[in-house]
Amino acid sequence: SPEVLESLRKRAKDSGAKFHDLTCPLVTMVHNVIRGNSNRGYHTVIVGDADHAEVIGLVGYGAPERTHVVANTAEAEKLPHMDRVCVVSQTTQDLKTFRVCADIVSRKSRTFREVNTICRPTKERQEETEELARRVKTMVVVGGRHSANTVRLVDLLKSWACTPVHVETE
Repeated sequence: SPEVLESLRKRAKDSGAKFHDLTCPLVTMVHNVIRGNSNRGYHTVIVGDADHAEVIGLVGYGAPERTHVVANTAEAEKLPHMDRVCVVSQTTQDLKTFRVCADIVSRKSRTFREVNTICRPTKERQEETEELARRVKTMVVVGGRHSANTVRLVDLLKSWACTPVHVETE
């Protein structure tokens, strides 16, 4: 949670220890977007996987009673009407899923903000994979079985009618 992180920073500073926050700058930006909009009374909708470590951390920056996580359009459709809402995404989210979910949420709110927080390299990897998937029948994806980026690319390949072969180790 933000409070725990601030407490650790303070203790490190007070003790004279060096403290290096290695949080991805884009994730930190998402923290700030959520906290700032939450402080102004906005609901937060995070498009992502609720059990992913990044999303669990993001949830801690919003007001608990006004923070919602949706993984897909069906979950976005179930959200209540919200007066003011800001939509962000897990940084490794699929751009198409983010766009469709954000559109659904926009229709459920009076005041709507959308902040596309998908990391640029993730977006570029998805676009390059889609372009290549149009030219091949099978693609080998090398990456961890628990990596959100890798799993998302494998899932996208399936949706593009390209057979993925997911390889984690030699």
